[in-house]
Amino acid sequence: MLNREDTVSCVRAFIAQHPRFSGGTVVPFGDARDSGVIQGYFVSDLIGHEISRCCSIDDAVRIHKAKQIIFVDDFIASGGQAADILAAGFGIDALRRPLGEQREMFGDDVKEHLAGCEVAFVFTAGWNDGIEVVKQLARELKLNAVVYRHLDEAALPFAFETVLSEVDPQIVESFRNRCKEIGAELIKSGDQMDGKAEDQNKADQRALGYGNRAMLLASPFNVPAQTLTAIWSRGKVKGVDWQPLMLRRKKT
Repeated sequence: MLNREDTVSCVRAFIAQHPRFSGGTVVPFGDARDSGVIQGYFVSDLIGHEISRCCSIDDAVRIHKAKQIIFVDDFIASGGQAADILAAGFGIDALRRPLGEQREMFGDDVKEHLAGCEVAFVFTAGWNDGIEVVKQLARELKLNAVVYRHLDEAALPFAFETVLSEVDPQIVESFRNRCKEIGAELIKSGDQMDGKAEDQNKADQRALGYGNRAMLLASPFNVPAQTLTAIWSRGKVKGVDWQPLMLRRKKT
């Protein structure tokens, strides 16, 4: 469970490793529906110490003329959402991911300012794939950027990669198959599907969580879609309503 202390420790550790960002301006990564907003609230504990303020990207540029901008978020997986936020912000449709989310473009003054200041993308936890996506996109956008994550994959729990490593392999495989069956039924019966021909393939790809890695991670506010599907998805299993342990809030 990622919490306030994890976020604060993350930003504190980042600035200790990159002291030139001391006194920088923190900006939530994304908009009001994204978890970065909550992380920005948490990081405000450091105002007057490691950082100077937390505000929107518009205020950081237009009011404070911030020379160091630190984007914060709690978790990055494959990097699809991060790529979508940046590609939409800079108005580069060719780099956007097909997530179906409406996002605002940065103003010309914001884009110009980001191209000329020091930028950091700081994630409390993250997968290797997502970190590499943000690094590559920052290069393509010609940003002077540092990408940092506090907890790497080795520090995160995955049901079938780490947590059950000492359990009888046959029991683990049986449990994995059952979780996959349940997850596939939930995806097909829940509101993640569109009734299209590729729905079965989508269910197979998401039965154990998006990416099928069965991560066991959450925050007090939401659950990543990469977490084991049976934990967060509402739907039906064998025609019976499934009550998830922690219901994932769907973005609107």
